[in-house]
Amino acid sequence: MTHIYQYKLTIETTAPLAINTGKRETGFDTELARDVNNLPYIPATAIAGVWSHLVEAKYGLQCQQDWFGCIAPVTKPSKLIIFDGKVLDSRSKAVANFADPTALQQDTVLSRLIENRPHHRERVSLNDRGVAKDTGKFDELLLPSGVRFSIEFLFHADSDADFAEVLALWTDKSFAFGSSTTNGLGQFKIVGSNMQCVDLAKGAKEADKLAEFKANIPVTNKISFADTQSIKLASLQLQAMDNWRYGTGTVLLGHSTPEHNVNVLPYSEPVITWNAANHASFKEDQVVLCGSSIKGMLAHRLYYHYRRLTGDFAENYQDSDFIAETRPAELNELLGFSGDSPDLQLAGNMIFSDSLVEYQHTVIRHHNQIDRFTGGVRDGALYSEELLYQPNFNVDIWLKRPITDDTIKAALKATLEDIQAGLLPMGAGSGRGTSLVMQNSRKPSFINNEILKSEANS
Repeated sequence: MTHIYQYKLTIETTAPLAINTGKRETGFDTELARDVNNLPYIPATAIAGVWSHLVEAKYGLQCQQDWFGCIAPVTKPSKLIIFDGKVLDSRSKAVANFADPTALQQDTVLSRLIENRPHHRERVSLNDRGVAKDTGKFDELLLPSGVRFSIEFLFHADSDADFAEVLALWTDKSFAFGSSTTNGLGQFKIVGSNMQCVDLAKGAKEADKLAEFKANIPVTNKISFADTQSIKLASLQLQAMDNWRYGTGTVLLGHSTPEHNVNVLPYSEPVITWNAANHASFKEDQVVLCGSSIKGMLAHRLYYHYRRLTGDFAENYQDSDFIAETRPAELNELLGFSGDSPDLQLAGNMIFSDSLVEYQHTVIRHHNQIDRFTGGVRDGALYSEELLYQPNFNVDIWLKRPITDDTIKAALKATLEDIQAGLLPMGAGSGRGTSLVMQNSRKPSFINNEILKSEANS
């Protein structure tokens, strides 16, 4: 075989990314993988691992072994040669190894990514009473969304006809890098793609094409990707009923004035944006509703509906037997679970995306605490918070595979309908009305009722 098929993709992260080393950064629970320039990168092993897993899940073990090799029952080398994913600078150019540190510091994007802590999210696991579980607090180091990487791979073959379905998996929603991929992290889109076939039998000039192709970064799509038929469960277009806030941030979103010393701010984070000329800049205050939070809020209501439908009420238990925090075991396959051994770990079937929040106005609201004995204001208890006025956002949920349990389908459908009807608060301050949302009347929502149809009624 004298033909070499060479592919190159430019991907842009649509959510924060966390490819970790397994070690810990000081003050954080994770550490980002970095290359010789101290820039984050996507290891070729990570690309091959995610890709081969999806090939096996979609097309079977034989197809996976044909492309990625195996050691049993017969040793077979991988057809694919995969290179590390290299980060691109603010002008969509690849960064060479051992680059000048001064040049890295002068680039808008690279100067941020080279920092020890380019971005992070503080996460906490909540119990059934809406407060943090013991040992449920952890911090993750991340790359901000909008980072671009160049990824190259090639293989020797007489034809690339069988490669189309394998390549199509790059557009599958399950294809994501790093940790917490079902909670919205590690997701990306393809913004540039190209390929070429080189026939080495034609002489040395053909080989020169390999180096030329490697140097060029695709910024337009020249490859047509097949449809992998990812299962979209729902796309809910939501709007806050009044003032709204999610999380706790550090950036004042409205116009700052000297008298506005605001104590509590909506959560926002930095994102990289790209213009038509493929030049990057940072937006420091993009308001985001994190996928992990959407999953937590939906899961809590899902427990309720599942127990309601199965008649699993607290009255059926002795006080010593009932544990309110325990999730129904039947939902583990849908939501995933973790334990101390590989046999006690499973990634969830649902994929949640981060939601970008759009708003026009902000409001400053002042609060104080009343002394329950005197009825007066408590000393030192005055504080203020910034709220968004009727912001809009959408909640997208995907499935890796169809759901087979009719009761889980019914519980999930009831949960999604609760969100549309404004019965499930999504945000912070639910006790004082700053997290109430419902269906946006000006934008249509989508729920895949065909997927949630009962097998008994089919």
